[in-house]
Amino acid sequence: MHSAHHRAPRTWRLHTAVLTAVLLVLTLTPLASAQAATSAPGELVVNGDFSKGSQGWRVNKPAAHSLGVESVGPNGSAAAVLRTSDLSTVVLNDALDSVKNAAKGTSYTLSAWVRADKPNAVASVKARESAAGGSYTHEKRVKLSSTSWTQITLEFTTRFAGSTLDINVLFWGYQSRSLLSVDSVSLVDATAVVPPVEPAPPTQPVPPTNPEPGLPAQPGTPEKCTRPAPTGTQFGSSISTGSQSHAQALAEVDGLFGKLPIVRVFDPGMPFAWTHSRAPMIAGRDLVLSFRPMPQDVLSGKHDAEFRRWFTEAPADVTIYWSYIHEPEPMIDQGKFTADQYRRAWQRIDAIADEVCKKNMYPTLILTQWTTVAASKRDWRTYYPGADVIDVMAFDPYNGVHDPTRDYYASPADLFDSVVRVAQSAGKPYAIAETGSRKIPSDATGSKRAEWLNAVADYSRKNGALFVTYFHSTRDADWRLLDGPSKEAWRQAVLSSR
Repeated sequence: MHSAHHRAPRTWRLHTAVLTAVLLVLTLTPLASAQAATSAPGELVVNGDFSKGSQGWRVNKPAAHSLGVESVGPNGSAAAVLRTSDLSTVVLNDALDSVKNAAKGTSYTLSAWVRADKPNAVASVKARESAAGGSYTHEKRVKLSSTSWTQITLEFTTRFAGSTLDINVLFWGYQSRSLLSVDSVSLVDATAVVPPVEPAPPTQPVPPTNPEPGLPAQPGTPEKCTRPAPTGTQFGSSISTGSQSHAQALAEVDGLFGKLPIVRVFDPGMPFAWTHSRAPMIAGRDLVLSFRPMPQDVLSGKHDAEFRRWFTEAPADVTIYWSYIHEPEPMIDQGKFTADQYRRAWQRIDAIADEVCKKNMYPTLILTQWTTVAASKRDWRTYYPGADVIDVMAFDPYNGVHDPTRDYYASPADLFDSVVRVAQSAGKPYAIAETGSRKIPSDATGSKRAEWLNAVADYSRKNGALFVTYFHSTRDADWRLLDGPSKEAWRQAVLSSR
């Protein structure tokens, strides 16, 4: 077993392991007087006061969010006006990154004035830092409890050399068909600015600078969790209950392959509670665990408390590869939710996981192998919630999954090379969350399948798969390894786990 407590710690998320002190002085300022962004010395945002219309700005989802400029700013000046036709996150984005090749340790002040025509929307300013050494999101969010103009200000320090800074203003949690406004977007190099004279005390009470209680978590918040890098290659199996209890299903695969060091567990809704009767049965084993509450529910915040409790109560003596909605592609194709909703739900759950920061729990994206093949006309990035979210890329390759009459076993290279390439492109380790093959018609004894399983295990070890869990199930076909040669081949793979 390669549980996290047996590994020598290594930096896992490089951008979080950099121990540069990050100054985050976050303020929420009531409307008093607004200055145009372009008046600040060292201004880096182009057309932040929208005096040139929407030039230099775009929205990330133009089909649902329209961008215009009207004279509705805090002082009657020009302001960006965003009209919505759905409830997805609105992102106002600088068309060209406002900063390129920033030095590490440079201090910046980012601010914007925001307003929603209905109360209780959430707004944020965000600077997405990207460099060869990693990426990091600096963000400040506030709840707009009224319909007045509110200024959001964020001070931050770059973490990487040669960074680009992508500036966004976001809204979410608003009501249908809302009118959202932005003005005076400003980014200033604070190290180049002479401190202003101390202003006179405000004539009205200033709200507290801390976020309001109950403010929904939003993707990209700071303080990402650093975990040791997992090592070794483990072999295991799914636990497929069917008409059996969990205890019976686990006893069956243990009897076939020896005690499994890692098991694949599926939950159709929220992940099972650690107080559930299933927990003691799988205690002491590493887990590949997926769950699938709908993104719309996750984004509403209704599951936040349950997720926080689940991460908090998880055992610390095993490695847990957790995944949100494995194989999301067909559900997105069927219109059950959008790719944007899926990615943002992933980000929300991961933000809670980072808040708890269990060092043995690795967020793992699980996609179909078909997505990695050019003929699918898919791009894995469509489903990817970000390098700062995902730790492991896992896939589900099968031999002849939709070809029951296939009379050959595809080579491991044919099945797995494309998934290895995708994981390498993402800069992440790879794993196989499901794999399997029917016993082909010409393989009466299962000896050919045993040879194939041996080749799969050998390929996985040589290419650094973190785990391979066989899909021992009759779902959609009989994938079970019940013949003597196949059973023994997978038993030997399990014994080779390290």
